[in-house]
Amino acid sequence: MKQTKTFFCCLLTFICVQAFAQTPTDMPTGKKFYIQSAMNYGKNNGGYWDLPGVYQPSRAINKGANIQVWNLDAHHDRQFTLVKSNVDGYYEIQVGYTTNSRVDIQGRGTGNGTSLKVWDKNGQNNQKFLFHHLGNGRFKIYDRNSGKIICLASRKNTNGTNVHIWNDHNGQSVEWYLIDVKTKKPFIPGPIYITSTPPKVSSNNSIHNLEPNEELVYGKIGLNDNGTVKYTFAMTRKPNSNKQIYKREMDMPYGPQPLIRGGQMRLESNPKDYDMFDYFVVFNGQKIGPYDRIYEMHQDEGDIDKWV
Repeated sequence: MKQTKTFFCCLLTFICVQAFAQTPTDMPTGKKFYIQSAMNYGKNNGGYWDLPGVYQPSRAINKGANIQVWNLDAHHDRQFTLVKSNVDGYYEIQVGYTTNSRVDIQGRGTGNGTSLKVWDKNGQNNQKFLFHHLGNGRFKIYDRNSGKIICLASRKNTNGTNVHIWNDHNGQSVEWYLIDVKTKKPFIPGPIYITSTPPKVSSNNSIHNLEPNEELVYGKIGLNDNGTVKYTFAMTRKPNSNKQIYKREMDMPYGPQPLIRGGQMRLESNPKDYDMFDYFVVFNGQKIGPYDRIYEMHQDEGDIDKWV
């Protein structure tokens, strides 16, 4: 027990205050995508992100233009390219051919209904987005600045419907497909290689076997490319439907927050899906936990090898 506590104290030096409420998906960069609502996918040619009034391929992308959905055409205002941000797991979204243009949450707003606009690249959190794969090419897209999701206004998908942010919820109006401009096929992430019965290697017990219902959230579990044992450093989670979730009176999943009313906690009557898990730290085969929430281990260094 003493050794476990000592290790966890050391681990805290790697933890920043940025919470990971969703599992980030590794996304391709440099490819052009159309982004279509799940309300339209496979049914019709509508529901694609669009900028009003850009009818010619040579027409400039205007700073401040609002993002809506419309039927697909071949113009470059329907084409979006993901660019890695300086925060691991988050991407900036370039608009059209203009390399300095970015999808932007208007005015760095955090309120429900704040629109998506186009703005010059500035590196702020309201231009960084996390893609969470739901399966079969469906994604939720989260704004780093507010932690809210990108969705269709009023659950509508007709031409001209606004695209904005809202509290996390479920349904086709909050799900998006990224359609490759060249192949016209949706991007579907490949599976992460994890095996519950790893090959027999050296007996230093540095490989963690995933237990029933346990899944990898973030990190590495497994072997080097040459087959030798790779140390493990990861977050895993298991569902726990009996958890009682307490939160601060002012609770957002991202960023530091002030403690108000003396730091009073409240019982959450409608907890988020991601709260109904027990989270664990795994280091060289040793699993430590459970814990209630997971945190990003290192904000600026994406190479896990450098964390340990």
